[in-house]
Amino acid sequence: MKRDLLRAFVFKWTLLALLGASFVNRAATFIDRMSFVGLGGHRCHCLFDDAMISMRYAWNLSHGDGLVWNPGERVEGVTNLLMTLVMSLATSCLDKCTAVLAVQILGIVLMLAAAFFSMRIGEHLLAERGVSSPVFYPLLFFAAPLLYYPLGYWTLVGMETGLVAVLAYASLSMALASNGRAEFTPSLPVVIGLLFLARPDTAFPICLILAYRFCSIAEAKGSARTIGKEALIAVAFAAGVCVFRLAYYGDLVPNTYALKVAGFPLGLRIENGLLYLRTFSKSSWPLLLLCVAAVSVDARRSMFLVLLVVASMVGWQIFVGGDAFGMWRMLAPYVPLCSVLAVAGLACAIARLSARICPRASPSAGMALAVLQRTIMLVAFLMTVWPTGRWFAEERSLLSDMMRKHSYYARTGMALEEITRSTASVGVTWAGALPYFSDRRGVDFLGKTDRHVAHLEPRLARHREHPDGMIYIPGHEKYDLRYSIVAKAPTYIGVARWGKDDLTRYVIDHYTCVEYRNEWFYLLKGSPDVLWERVPKGCHEDRAGVPEEP
Repeated sequence: MKRDLLRAFVFKWTLLALLGASFVNRAATFIDRMSFVGLGGHRCHCLFDDAMISMRYAWNLSHGDGLVWNPGERVEGVTNLLMTLVMSLATSCLDKCTAVLAVQILGIVLMLAAAFFSMRIGEHLLAERGVSSPVFYPLLFFAAPLLYYPLGYWTLVGMETGLVAVLAYASLSMALASNGRAEFTPSLPVVIGLLFLARPDTAFPICLILAYRFCSIAEAKGSARTIGKEALIAVAFAAGVCVFRLAYYGDLVPNTYALKVAGFPLGLRIENGLLYLRTFSKSSWPLLLLCVAAVSVDARRSMFLVLLVVASMVGWQIFVGGDAFGMWRMLAPYVPLCSVLAVAGLACAIARLSARICPRASPSAGMALAVLQRTIMLVAFLMTVWPTGRWFAEERSLLSDMMRKHSYYARTGMALEEITRSTASVGVTWAGALPYFSDRRGVDFLGKTDRHVAHLEPRLARHREHPDGMIYIPGHEKYDLRYSIVAKAPTYIGVARWGKDDLTRYVIDHYTCVEYRNEWFYLLKGSPDVLWERVPKGCHEDRAGVPEEP
């Protein structure tokens, strides 16, 4: 008996290791496709631009300038404090390009950890109903996050998505495992507190998980003391973040909240959020249908907990008006939970039905029934991951389009570091890669790291090119180019037009186009912050046109 259990254990973890190794191989290919050749001819790496903003905060923190985008300017332009602190560990001991690569490698580790905790959640759901899961079901639960392309994509491009997934899954797993036991378990509230540090909008899933935990032990002896201790730890994390924000930045909410929510009527945000999720619902309807069906046929508190965690984040995404980017980066950590729910719920329902229909089946009939059951589960699982499968096939072109812009801004930043003084400034709409690699003071045209711009009234102009047909693009509708370009006079500017503002005439009069190392960009005429002697002779005359996004 023990030998059979050991054999099953080794077989299970061998298959999980092979599945994990397959993901690592694919992730390595992904990271390689995101690299580019820097100005010195060496291979360099770049994250998604919002992640590069966090990297700049991390770089400044680890080099003594504080948790800021610009030294001396305390504006909270990030909402992923924990991820930024983790990034600062890499920036403290590595150069800029290698630190980026380290964050991407961390993304691989986070994805594997998310897969492990996803498996634990599924196993808990099965164990509640007495359904054994030696190999087959754990493989499906482990594969769910790894096969959900948006989660892997956002994690490997440096966003906090994978970190949120790990902490959310871990807290869910611990809450399910401790169901009914009133012993004080500090690990659960600590992980929940770290989840809040990773993203403050996880407050809704956190409240649901804590409510489940406290309700499950409410009638047990000594539960009041346990509830008080665990609640105190969780609240301490949330209160600590709020106190730090108020003391350090002088604000009650992150600057990005003011940028994306303040000034936008609730009805408009909800309409925009629903439009944003329209493509999600169209592509993910098999997953959503199976998830709801599973909860319907196997209704219990644990199933409803996982479902409500997912639903709460869908509601939050609608409330804030959607997102500027596709592939649902805010929802990506939670969608694989729907696959886990679908498989676990249907597996338990089929097991109960089989026990009723064939309570005394022969060994051969039992084996045939087991094969049929697993076939149904495999088909159901594939239906849940099918909607995003096309992105695996389109990955090369997808990353090529993204890196065209990101590598341009990274190389431009490297070039500006060589031909400008440390007192120079850069005016940008993409506030990540260029300021990070140039190490120059930034002027953020779109207000993510600028308190003044973030608190302006939105200036909506319908973006017909947006694939989701949204009314506006969150985080891109507040701007004042006269303030950013004329008043602040950045040494470099990336654009002369945005939305309803067009400063073409001013830019032509006050900026000149230069070429350096095969990169073209616009610099303030006669600026003492430019090392004009390093610009090739004859390349800093006026050039037709004005700066535009690549």
